Amino acid sequence: RLCIGIEKGAVLLALVACCWLLSNTQRAQQEEGGASVVPHDVLSIALIVAVHFFGALAMLFNQGFVVAIERDWIVVLSKQTDVQLTWLSGTNVALRQIHLSCRVLSPTIAGWIVGDASSASNAQQRYCDLHKAAVFVGILFLMSLVVEYVCATRVYRLVPALALPQQPQEDPAERGTDLPQDKDTDAACDSKERCNEFSIGGAEETTEMSSARRSFAIYWEQPIVCAGLSLALTYSNALTFGGAMTTFLLWEGMSVTEVGFWCGVRSAVGLAGTFAYNWSARHTTVFNTGAWSVVYLFVCLTFACGSFFIRDYNISVYLLVASTAASRIGLWVFDISVTLLYQEMAPDGVRGVIGGTQQS
Repeated sequence: RLCIGIEKGAVLLALVACCWLLSNTQRAQQEEGGASVVPHDVLSIALIVAVHFFGALAMLFNQGFVVAIERDWIVVLSKQTDVQLTWLSGTNVALRQIHLSCRVLSPTIAGWIVGDASSASNAQQRYCDLHKAAVFVGILFLMSLVVEYVCATRVYRLVPALALPQQPQEDPAERGTDLPQDKDTDAACDSKERCNEFSIGGAEETTEMSSARRSFAIYWEQPIVCAGLSLALTYSNALTFGGAMTTFLLWEGMSVTEVGFWCGVRSAVGLAGTFAYNWSARHTTVFNTGAWSVVYLFVCLTFACGSFFIRDYNISVYLLVASTAASRIGLWVFDISVTLLYQEMAPDGVRGVIGGTQQS
């Protein structure tokens, strides 16, 4: 609830700053006799900084909420069922499908609204339309946060287990007893230092660690840390229809509406990836599913990189966007596979730490 509340406030402040900036720019343009101007006064710069700051703050707390729901809550909820692994797999896919379905529509709608507002011939009408577009998008976002808050609160009240603190088991070495010699303990812990406390230099060193270093130490001790790092690296490339690629496409002459359309296509292809995961999970293991998906992702991105060496503009640009969109199948299948592995293997009490470190 804290994450949603702060996110809602940040979005509202960013919306106010955006509308104020548009009004200030419109007034400056009128003073210049209708000529196009780039605002450079102190107020405009402060408003631009405010829009970026509050937008980033909203994204930060949104990620915190996502970690709580996708990395911790659904694991607790799965323990209330008799088919934990099947329920986890199905729920992960359902969450991605809801997420991607919204992302299919939102870029196209936003691109159409902003593009239509920007195309007005009259400058005053253009700024008026941009005001309406900003307010419309902001209101939709605030409405979604209200729904999110109500649903999260209801689930929290319906499942008492979510209110229980998830504490890691005590380290037998700290209780002055010997470690159990059963097979389960041997499989979970390689040494006393790795058992439940996840320390890398003993208890004294652990207590002196900063919070960030301790979180990374816990994350690093997980048996599938390499898969997590691989997933993080897949998001580090610029071929994702993010800010860098969107700027490049606009610089190449592609319209805002067309960029929004391709963003919607990207999400639609990613949605198809969730069905591909379901099919693969029924025919092979989660490990094999993750393996073929990352190879498929590599092949698609290779074609995307190759498009930069093609001289023909149309072929180059459309090969770039098509191969980038197609790569989302591999990305989301790999994402779901790694997420499921972490949910299965992460110990109670540190799932939030592990999920937060992975997300960051």
